[in-house]
Amino acid sequence: MAKEFLGFRCHSTAVRTEADDDGSLQEDPWHPTGRPGGRAPHVVLTDGPRTLSTHDLFGRGFVLLAGYEAPEWVTAAEKVARRLGVTLAAHRLGDRFVDGDDVWCGRYGVEPTGATLIRPDAVVAWRGKQAADDPERELTTALTAILTR
Repeated sequence: MAKEFLGFRCHSTAVRTEADDDGSLQEDPWHPTGRPGGRAPHVVLTDGPRTLSTHDLFGRGFVLLAGYEAPEWVTAAEKVARRLGVTLAAHRLGDRFVDGDDVWCGRYGVEPTGATLIRPDAVVAWRGKQAADDPERELTTALTAILTR
């Protein structure tokens, strides 16, 4: 597969683009940004003795990945998923999955207090770069827009 296909970015109602988004349709796949609309960056994680990719977590529903200092995003995701009736697995780095190379924040463009929402097709649907005053409201707003509800 040519690298330009890996660097695609899509713009649709199923992606919550950010206010400063430049509208580009591509990004360098060797330097991922984690911007909504792009393919979720690969990061090597460990789960005890097992090594896996962030991509191993995708494909069965939405996935929320939260930084090491962001347990409130996981709690919010669980509540929002129940209320909206969507499949949403939420993981805070360090709880079960560990980023031993400490590159997740940089590749996903978030602070340790931030989170990112990944669609089942491994496209970044939304991200909160840092902690939010009301993470439940932020996720509800993002998911209802993405799901056009």
